[in-house]
Amino acid sequence: MSNKESKSGFWSNMGVETFGPVGVLIIGFFWNKWAEGKTWEESLSLGLWIAGAVLVLVLFVKSFAVQGWREAVWVRLPKRIWGLRLTTPEDRQKLMKNGYDDHAQEIELQRSRVGWPSWFVKATQWPGSFWLYNNGAPVRNVRIEADPEYFNIGKLSAWPNETFDAIGRQFEGAVTEKGLEEGVTFTVTWIDSTGAPQLGKTTAPPDRLIHPSS
Repeated sequence: MSNKESKSGFWSNMGVETFGPVGVLIIGFFWNKWAEGKTWEESLSLGLWIAGAVLVLVLFVKSFAVQGWREAVWVRLPKRIWGLRLTTPEDRQKLMKNGYDDHAQEIELQRSRVGWPSWFVKATQWPGSFWLYNNGAPVRNVRIEADPEYFNIGKLSAWPNETFDAIGRQFEGAVTEKGLEEGVTFTVTWIDSTGAPQLGKTTAPPDRLIHPSS
């Protein structure tokens, strides 16, 4: 039997089982009322109430007895209604937070797949010159920046259209007194292997910012 024939048989059986008894009740009721001399309006009004009650009762019983009905009425329908529920401001905040958390997890997963650089800054032997090393995955279009209160970046601080791998690059700058006391946190931006812009930070303690010759 094809799926179409099976569905046709289901609806046919449903019509016979559900509306057959209801039709017999309505016909019998109208016949009795007419024989008693009641008006058609009175018979129709009460007949519709009884027919509706019987129909609801039959459908209610079938919603438990028939597997397809049971799944539709007691499983899928409640899920659909629950999905349309109104949310409170607190619920919306939770949904937004869950969305942010999911996005953060996706970012971490992407980083693990494409590789992530590992930045390291130290002073060279020449005053005003520093090394930026990458001990992680190769990236390109690298730029390094810092808070001027701790470190004044010079002109040579970006490497556009270059692949930045384990070979270090020199950049210019000068450490302030506050940077020499507390260390400096550098901000590094780059383009990863997927073409997406990324941002990271690396902190150099004071002892790594002192030139050996000074």
